[in-house]
Amino acid sequence: MEARPTFRRRLLRFSLRSMMLAVLLSSLVFAKLFYDVRQARARRDAVERLVHFPGFVLYENEERASRNSMPTFEHSADEGRLKVWLTEQLGIDYFHDVQLVCLSGREEFSDEDFEAACRLSKLKSLRLGKTAVTDEGFRAVTHLTSIESFSISSPHLSDDSMLPLSQLRTLKTLVLFETEITDDGLHLLTRLSNLEKLNLRKTQVTEEGIKRFQSALPNCEVRWQG
Repeated sequence: MEARPTFRRRLLRFSLRSMMLAVLLSSLVFAKLFYDVRQARARRDAVERLVHFPGFVLYENEERASRNSMPTFEHSADEGRLKVWLTEQLGIDYFHDVQLVCLSGREEFSDEDFEAACRLSKLKSLRLGKTAVTDEGFRAVTHLTSIESFSISSPHLSDDSMLPLSQLRTLKTLVLFETEITDDGLHLLTRLSNLEKLNLRKTQVTEEGIKRFQSALPNCEVRWQG
C-alpha cells in the first residue's frame, strides 16, 4: 500500500499552488497597470495636440474648462489625499477621462487631429467647427463609444462617413454642417435610434430624404435648409 503524503510534502504542494496563484494575480495586476498607463499616455498626447486649436477641453468632474492650455483640475471633496497627490505628481490623465472637447473652426484641423480626438474614447461631447477631415480619417469615429453629442463641418465628408457614424448608438445630438451627405447617407443614420436632434444645414440632403428619415425616427427634431 502506498504511503500517505507526509506533512512536509503536503505543505510543499500547498506552497507551490500559493506561489503560482500569487504569480498569476501579480501578472494580472501588472497587465492592468500597463494598460492603464498606456491609455493615460494616449489621452495626454491627444489633449496636448488638441489644445493647440482655439477652444477648450473638459475632464470629468472638472468645473471649468481650460482655454488654449493644458487643463487645470479642481479636486472633488471626496477624493483621498493619496489620489490627489498622485494626480498632481503623475498628471490628470492617469485618473480622469476627458468628457468634452469643443474647438473653434479651423480648416487645418486634419485627419490626424481628428484621430487624436477619437482616442479620447470616453468623450461625451465632441464639438468641431469647420475642419479638413476626410472620409478616410473619419473612420476613427467608431472609437467614441460613449459619445452623446457630436458636431462637425467638412466639405470632404460624404455618404461614406455615415456608415461608421451610424454605429454610435449612444448619440443624441448630431450636427453635420456643410458636408456632402446625401439622402443615401441620411438613410444610414436611421440606425441611431436614440437620436433626438439632427442638424443638416448646407448639405446635399433633399426634402424627400428628410421625410423618409422622419418617418423612420419621428421623435428626432431635424433642422434642414434645402
